[in-house]
Amino acid sequence: MSTISRRRFLQLSAAAGGALAFSDLADQVFGITRWGRSASAAEPIKVGIIDPLSSPYKTSSIHDVHGATVALELYNKRGGVLGRQVSIIEADDASNVQTGIKAATKLIKDDRVDFLMGTFNGDVALAVSELATQ
Repeated sequence: MSTISRRRFLQLSAAAGGALAFSDLADQVFGITRWGRSASAAEPIKVGIIDPLSSPYKTSSIHDVHGATVALELYNKRGGVLGRQVSIIEADDASNVQTGIKAATKLIKDDRVDFLMGTFNGDVALAVSELATQ
């Protein structure tokens, strides 16, 4: 087995990183996508937030949604994420597993969100996670 110097390792790492960065730049410049589908700039990124807005945890949930909204406004003012605006769709799980599953199902199937976030209750989080995995 041969050894490699720290300097050589850093040079190779920089070269590999540059190659990856250049490939992403080429993808953006030439419109090449790795995933076979590109989203138009007009199509917003939808984030579904599931929180117990009508349970004893509603105070924390309100702060959670407010924080996400502030971050969303900041990103959208700067041009969005990868040139796309971001929107939030809120849902109430009421700290109830069945309500959380119904809310997540609606967000996924009807609202067609790109991401899910939220849920304070561990049981609800596990159930929603299982649904999202499917």
